[in-house]
Amino acid sequence: EINKYGKGAFRTDIPSTNAGKINVNDGTFSLNGNTHENSGSINIAANAVFGVVGNAIYTINEGSSFTGTGLYSTGLNGTQGNTIWNKLLSSLNFKWEMRNGTSSGSAITLNNAENFWWGGTINHQLDIASGASLKFTAFASHILNGTLNNYGNFNWETGPSILCNGAIINNFGNFYFNSQAGDIWRIINGSGTNRFNNFSSGVIENGPGSITIEPETSLQGTLE
Repeated sequence: EINKYGKGAFRTDIPSTNAGKINVNDGTFSLNGNTHENSGSINIAANAVFGVVGNAIYTINEGSSFTGTGLYSTGLNGTQGNTIWNKLLSSLNFKWEMRNGTSSGSAITLNNAENFWWGGTINHQLDIASGASLKFTAFASHILNGTLNNYGNFNWETGPSILCNGAIINNFGNFYFNSQAGDIWRIINGSGTNRFNNFSSGVIENGPGSITIEPETSLQGTLE
């Protein structure tokens, strides 16, 4: 069992495998470069951070579990990271952050009230649970190559576009475009077939700026 204490940072630059337990009780624990695998348990305490940085490739395998409400960051501090979710995880209670790099593999469900998509590429199904939220903010390019199901709140704060490649966006919750005067935001058709579906329970709200949805759309809910 590994226990990280103190507000400072710990970083490993060599390949690693965890089949036991890692407790990040405070500060930052990060995997830098190389390849890393997990089939054990990771606890990220409320004020702690677990990061994948420096173009590291982190594979989450069968047997993996996560507890705690701290921050899990792919691309922490803006350096590219890569997470491969080889296990379907439907109860992630940590704060999920996609800042730079790729997130691939099986579907994951976000349950925390605070999650962040600053940039990077999502290659899998991402579900935002009822009561959860995902804040969309500009740092790097945003690319969606999978399905995004929003049952909670999707808050688009800043950033010009999402590039969709074979992507489906399903809104069952609240989709807020917080655009300001002069903003021109776009959901862009890339390759493949892309769709944006707003279902009967969905609310789409736009600010004074402009939003263009290029993929084929089905709008059954409320537009404000």
